[in-house]
Amino acid sequence: MVSVVLALAAVAAAAGGVPQRDSRAAPEWERPFPVAESVYPFQSKIYEWNGFAYHYVDVPPAAGQTPKGTVLAVHGNGTWSMIYRKIVDPLSAAGFRVILTDHLGFGFSDKPRVSEFDYLPSSHATVLRDFIADLALEDLYLVLQDWGGPIGLAAGVAAPEQVRGLVLMNTWAWQLDHIEQGQTGFMHAVHDRGHHARREPEFYTEGELIRRGAIGVAERNAVEGSAEYVALRDAMWGPYLTLEPPHELRYPEVTQPVHISATATVGDGTFLDQLDRDLAVLRSKPAFFAFGDDTAFGPYKVDLAILGDDRELCRPGYHPETEEVTTRTNCVDDETGAAYWYPLERFLSEWHPTAVVGQWRDSTHGHWVQDEVPSMVVEAVKSVHAAGTRP
Repeated sequence: MVSVVLALAAVAAAAGGVPQRDSRAAPEWERPFPVAESVYPFQSKIYEWNGFAYHYVDVPPAAGQTPKGTVLAVHGNGTWSMIYRKIVDPLSAAGFRVILTDHLGFGFSDKPRVSEFDYLPSSHATVLRDFIADLALEDLYLVLQDWGGPIGLAAGVAAPEQVRGLVLMNTWAWQLDHIEQGQTGFMHAVHDRGHHARREPEFYTEGELIRRGAIGVAERNAVEGSAEYVALRDAMWGPYLTLEPPHELRYPEVTQPVHISATATVGDGTFLDQLDRDLAVLRSKPAFFAFGDDTAFGPYKVDLAILGDDRELCRPGYHPETEEVTTRTNCVDDETGAAYWYPLERFLSEWHPTAVVGQWRDSTHGHWVQDEVPSMVVEAVKSVHAAGTRP
C-alpha cells in the first residue's frame, strides 16, 4: 500500500501539483496488521494526506437520534485509536457522530520514513487540521489525551469556530523548556533527556513503553492468557511489530517514527510556546478536565526513583505525604493535606471559570482513563454538550 501511495504522490509532485487529500475509499488499501473484531469492530476509512494513508473511523449517530455534533477523539503516544473503542457505541447511541483518528506512524495509518515526515507534534497537528478542514467537520467536541492534547488543541485553535467543547484527559499545552515548580517527576525526566535515557534507555531503544502499555491494557480488560487478553495485547502492539515471524518489536529505525521521542518535547518548543499563546481562543469553550494518577500527569510528587540523586522538592506550602521518601509520594498541602495536580490545576486556573463544566481527578486510575473509565468520558462529553446548549 505504501509504495502505491508514494507513487501517486511522486506523480503529483512531478506534475507540479499538490498530492491529493481526500477521504474517498481506497480499494487497494488493506489494514497493515490484523485486529480482532471483538476489540475493534469498526469500518476503516482512509483520508489521503500528501500521498499517505491517514486512517480513521467515522461512526454516525444511532438511528432515530437527534444529531448533537461530532466527537473527534485524538490519541497520544504509544497507542492508537483503539484506545477509544469503548466510548464509540455509547456516544453514537446518545446522538453523536464519533470520529477516531490514527496519527501518521500509528495504528492503521501509513508509516512514512523520517525523511518524508518528521513526526513532530506540530506536523501531526497540521495533518489533523487539514483533516478537519477537508472533511468540513463542524460542531466539534474534541476529546484529547496525552500528546493528543497539544496536537488536537493546535488543530482546534486553527478553527475555533468549529469547536463546541472539549474533554481534556491527562495532557498539557505548554512548553517544557522552562520547568515550573509543580511539574511532575516524569516531566522533569523527559525534559532532562540524557538523564532519563541513562535511567531507562529501554523506553526509547527497545520498545519497553509499548510492551508495558499493551500488557497493561490487556490485564485491565481480560483474564491473562485468555483469547480476549491476547487480542487486546496484540492490538495494542500490532503497529510496532514486524509483519514477518517472529513478529519482534521494530527498532530502532521504525520505532522512532511511530513513537514520539523525548526529543520532541523540547525540540518542538516553538510549537508548544505558540499553542500556549493561541489557546486563549478556546479557553471560553465548555470544557471538562479528567486526570488520573499516572506518572506524567497525576499529583505532583517527590520522585527519587526517576530523578536519582537530584531530589525533587515540593512546591512552597506543600510537603511530602510520607516522612521517608524512597520512591514516589504525593506532595500535599501544608494546611489541607490535599495533593497538588499540576497540569490539571494549571488548566483550571487559565480556563474561563464559567466554561469549566466539571473536573474528575482520581488517584485509583491511571494514564488511559478512556480505557479505564469510559463511562466517565461519555458523561463528560454529554455534560459539555449540555453546557453549550443552555440559553
